[in-house]
Amino acid sequence: MKCVCPNLISLCGIVLLLISCSPAPDNNGQQQPNPPELSEAEQIVQASIAAHGGQDRWQGLTGIKYVKTVTLFDAAGNVETSMKQYHEYVLHPKVSGSISWQSGADSINIIYESDQAYRLVNGQMDSTASPESAKNTFMAAYHVLFQPFLLGGEGVSLAYEGDETLANGSEVHVIRPEYEDSNGDEWWYYIDKASKLVVGYMVFHVDHHAYVLNLAYDDQTPMVMNRHRKSYRSDRARNIEYTRAEYYYEDYEMTFAEASTAM
Repeated sequence: MKCVCPNLISLCGIVLLLISCSPAPDNNGQQQPNPPELSEAEQIVQASIAAHGGQDRWQGLTGIKYVKTVTLFDAAGNVETSMKQYHEYVLHPKVSGSISWQSGADSINIIYESDQAYRLVNGQMDSTASPESAKNTFMAAYHVLFQPFLLGGEGVSLAYEGDETLANGSEVHVIRPEYEDSNGDEWWYYIDKASKLVVGYMVFHVDHHAYVLNLAYDDQTPMVMNRHRKSYRSDRARNIEYTRAEYYYEDYEMTFAEASTAM
């Protein structure tokens, strides 16, 4: 009977382990580095992206249209204003788009293109509105619409700040993003532990705190989008002072690289 040397077995095992752990070569035979390990915050955000439709659909989305009804309230609960806005975004090759609504007898349009924005009133340039203000209005609407997808993008670093239970009973993961261009704002996103959906966020602006809850979703679209949201003025501990705004989203139309889908 032949005896196999134990040292030879150990050596073979080590060689096999090293081969299996080595980066796979690309089509040119070059060794590729292993992808970096995701942090806990990144894992939570990636799970939320999957729950909202997935990274492939997000990357394939080329355009979107929808109608957004906005109602603003004062501290006493009286309606300050209510409007129906028409939003249209083109996502590739660069973000561009428009927001339009009627204000009394005037037609208002905010146009965003080539990283610049301007506001039109009845088709004429509005000299009273600064380009920065127009851009902030457009980008704020864009930013809140496309969460959690934008949390997984460039220019964002993520921190996991533990789990909490919101006043409505939702058990959530708390994710704090830091943006390269935050302008001093501080953000916290609340991702439901069970559904993985984004159920709200908290933002500290320079002059006030806003606590926003997503109350309903449009799950008939290829991606799970907002359908009903409320924004509250609150303190740092999310104690609500009053309802500041209510938003309804409807009539989504999405265009993808491989097909156009209207829902």
